[in-house]
Amino acid sequence: MDALTKLAAPATAKIRQLQKMVQDIKKNDGSLLNKIRRSVSEISAAVIVTCHILVFVL
Repeated sequence: MDALTKLAAPATAKIRQLQKMVQDIKKNDGSLLNKIRRSVSEISAAVIVTCHILVFVL
C-alpha cells in the first residue's frame, strides 16, 4: 500500500496543479470578457450620444 501511495503522489500533485491552472484560466477569461463587454457598452453609449447630438444639430 505504501508503494502505491508513493506512485500516486506525483500524479495527485500534477492533477492539483492542472486544476489550479484551469481555475486561473477560467478566472482570467471571465475578467477579460467583462473588460470586453464594458468597453463595448462604453463605445455603444458614446455612439448613441453622438447620434443624439447630430440629430439636435441638424
